Amino acid sequence: MGFFKVLGGIAAGVGAVVALPVAGPIGAITLAGAAIGGAVGGTAGALASAADDEKNESSRRSGERQVTAKYQAKTEKLINALGEAEKKLKDDKEYFKLLIALFAIGLATANADGKISTEELEDLDEFVTGVGHSQLPPHVKGAVTRLKNKPPNFNTAMTHVKKLEKVDIKLFESVIEVVSASDGKVTDEERALLAAFRKAA
Repeated sequence: MGFFKVLGGIAAGVGAVVALPVAGPIGAITLAGAAIGGAVGGTAGALASAADDEKNESSRRSGERQVTAKYQAKTEKLINALGEAEKKLKDDKEYFKLLIALFAIGLATANADGKISTEELEDLDEFVTGVGHSQLPPHVKGAVTRLKNKPPNFNTAMTHVKKLEKVDIKLFESVIEVVSASDGKVTDEERALLAAFRKAA
């Protein structure tokens, strides 16, 4: 499961709770994260099971399992970090800032080498479509659409990250790691972006 699908689950959770007449989005990230965590685990299990069924390709199977396990671990780390962020945010405005900042840094990472992969593009389209039909405010949908149409560079993405005073900056490091690992390889540009982030943080 790619980062933008994870983020889409969070957006759907926030949007659904915001739509309720008496509740804000408190807990939406945790709930969405729990559901997504299960889906990530299921996906990893399915990949490993499918690999086990194939014969005479033991080295390839081993490599796939290692990549899957590593990516799953990074994704679970991200979900846990999101849960910690959720505990610190107390109103809709802060949640929406977080959603936009997550999208911006994820997109900047995906586009670090000047090209978003086919898988990331599909995830991205699903996310944008999902946000467009959610109960999120127009300004959040608009910000997401603008970022998608013109992917931000690192500096632009960081302007969104720095608007969040209550969120541990390490959360965004997890985003960069998950997006970088999503296609099974980390490019020099992605490594450089992570180094720049750590320096800025």
